[in-house]
Amino acid sequence: MGMNHIYNLEQFADLLINLYRQHILEIQGLGLRKFLILEASPIGCIPIRSHNLKCNATLNHTVEMFNTRLKSIVHDLSSNYPGSAFTYAPSIQLFNSLFNNAEAYGFKVKDKACCGGSDDSNGTGPRWFANTVPCRNRNEYLFWDGAHPTEAAQRILAALIHNTTSF
Repeated sequence: MGMNHIYNLEQFADLLINLYRQHILEIQGLGLRKFLILEASPIGCIPIRSHNLKCNATLNHTVEMFNTRLKSIVHDLSSNYPGSAFTYAPSIQLFNSLFNNAEAYGFKVKDKACCGGSDDSNGTGPRWFANTVPCRNRNEYLFWDGAHPTEAAQRILAALIHNTTSF
């Protein structure tokens, strides 16, 4: 027997961050000692949520609330578990840099997915199809599908994270 709860955005961010902290501590309890904690992505800027290169500000504000709490959790874990290393990576800042300078990194398409997607007929947004043939020039696309960066973009993000953190 479950209860339905309606949370405001702050309460929902608190719930998610507490669950995330519990999961990190479960993994730490199994013996993992080095953690690279990435910020949640700016989901308001992914092709499935953005429109004409304009990011959804409400979604990105929600992510910012989560990430503010996440940064605090990483600091708390670092203080309370000195035998472990917890590194916070500012991945939104890095993603935004990649997104805003996509052409300089060799991406020709930053607002459409390589793998399928089209507007549906009633105008409610992108529709993603199974068995869609991906683009041939996938290294020129920032996004693989409506939400995930391509392998080429992930490699650049990994290099940016490596160069900007002490991990």
